[in-house]
Amino acid sequence: MRVGIPNYEELVKITKQLTKHKINYWLDAGTLLGIYRNQSLLSYDSDIDLGIYLDKFNFNKLNKCMHLISYSHILKKSHVDKIKFIKEFYKIDFFLFHKQDNYYYHEAWNGFFVFRQSCLDTLKKYKCNNDDFYIPNNPELYLEDLYGTDWKIPKIKMAKPQGYHNFIIHTSITLKTHQLTPERIQYAQKMGWIKNI
Repeated sequence: MRVGIPNYEELVKITKQLTKHKINYWLDAGTLLGIYRNQSLLSYDSDIDLGIYLDKFNFNKLNKCMHLISYSHILKKSHVDKIKFIKEFYKIDFFLFHKQDNYYYHEAWNGFFVFRQSCLDTLKKYKCNNDDFYIPNNPELYLEDLYGTDWKIPKIKMAKPQGYHNFIIHTSITLKTHQLTPERIQYAQKMGWIKNI
């Protein structure tokens, strides 16, 4: 097995551990796309992506939980809203989601991913191969926000971050404040990613 190739059994082990320790999570990005669309992980993906609510996030609890299944935390200063764990050839990214007004967002690649409130205010269980995973309440809308209306059509290569439909490039020093500027909010509204505030 090559380094960085996700493994379904490892995903099951991780999510069971998170549920056991009462850590709210959901499948995110390529992991959600693979499980929801293909009923398996994407063969060309390089990691497992999970989302966590920032206001419920406890790093010590997560670190201890992951340590119990032999994962180590890797410090990455370039991604404020990403917590990375690694074990041998497995890489797990936890994205920390902020709630602001009527949408959620997280930082990455010097910008923001914006998600509709209706997708993340509640989570739901989704069964895949007799295993239960938590996913956004409206996974199809969530995937459409990320990948566009043609998310059901497999694409092996996608320009990052430009290929994501809900990515807003950040151009000011407000990055550390976790506040979206009025200009970015207006742009997101124009694109239909969030409702008018």
